[in-house]
Amino acid sequence: MKHFTKIICALLPLLIVLTGCSKDGEITTAGETVSPSEDTSLVTNSSQTTSDTQTEQIIEATKPSIVTEAPAEYDDAWETASMGEQILATDENWSVTGKPVYKDGYMGVDGENMFDVTYLSTVGPAEAYRFEFELNTKQAENDEKWQTLFAGLRIDSEGGIADEDNGIWISFKNGVMGIKGSSDTTWNEGVFEFVLPFSFTDSFRRVCIEDDRVANVINVYQASDDGFNVLVYKLKVNENGENSSVSVFTYEDNFEESIQNISLGFDVSFFNSGYVKLWNHNRAGVYVKNLAMKVI
Repeated sequence: MKHFTKIICALLPLLIVLTGCSKDGEITTAGETVSPSEDTSLVTNSSQTTSDTQTEQIIEATKPSIVTEAPAEYDDAWETASMGEQILATDENWSVTGKPVYKDGYMGVDGENMFDVTYLSTVGPAEAYRFEFELNTKQAENDEKWQTLFAGLRIDSEGGIADEDNGIWISFKNGVMGIKGSSDTTWNEGVFEFVLPFSFTDSFRRVCIEDDRVANVINVYQASDDGFNVLVYKLKVNENGENSSVSVFTYEDNFEESIQNISLGFDVSFFNSGYVKLWNHNRAGVYVKNLAMKVI
């Protein structure tokens, strides 16, 4: 009997090893048996792959809807000023004041001087127009907000400048667009700035402004590196007496919700007709060329 017990004890480890294995390549775990194709680590990885794919699809679906258009061909319907030569006082379409410097086909200023280029025909409240120009600037985005280039829209007089509540003023620096609000605030506080997707420092880049006086919507385009005009901001002009304002919509939000509402400080509907212009306020290193204007 003792001899039989010794045999059983000797065989016991072998029996334990044999019962720990199963047939047909199955893996035995505590409490259950799963095949290799049902490995929990593989299931986890598959779920993660699906999740990553869904995330990429969501990101793609929520990307901004980029609105582009081919650059305009300037036919006889456009009034242009290339800046290849000086604009004379006798010009019937454009007037220039200040101390502009013409060089290499563009216009700028030396030192802290100004230039003011105005399209001489006013645009009425029942019209829409396109105003285009090319800009190159060495001005950093954190430079003073008031010493820069402004595009003036719906300006009440030919000589109007941006230190008055006399129209809608949009400023441009490297990578930044600004909207001038009410003059009740200081210059620095009164210009609200928004990021632009493309730089003006490396070379001249086109800016296109479309002002629909009927819909009271201003579209601002910036040329991409491939030359197409990209819609970057929509400005909704809200006529409300002295509480008139501009609501800003951006391509980054698919133009769906206003990111800021800027008080203008005057009755924007007061001006039945208005001038369009470029005004460089005391800023050297700002150069413009190829101005073009068209009533559409």
